[in-house]
Amino acid sequence: ALGVRAGMSRAGALKALTRAIQLAPGDADSLAARGKVYLSLRRYRSAGDDLNAAVAANPSLQPELAAAIQEVRDKQ
Repeated sequence: ALGVRAGMSRAGALKALTRAIQLAPGDADSLAARGKVYLSLRRYRSAGDDLNAAVAANPSLQPELAAAIQEVRDKQ
């Protein structure tokens, strides 16, 4: 996604992914990546929103995101 690099802090990744989503609101890959960052930060509601939006935008991501989505459900 836009501006996200290996080794970047979670806060930096969150900022870059949020910007990418502002530029392309339906980008499933950016939504999925930001959802995973939110999950790592234990921000479960935000994680669930992004992960579900990613699957809605691109249903083929569902198998890849199923475990993360289930983790969000388990934590809420």
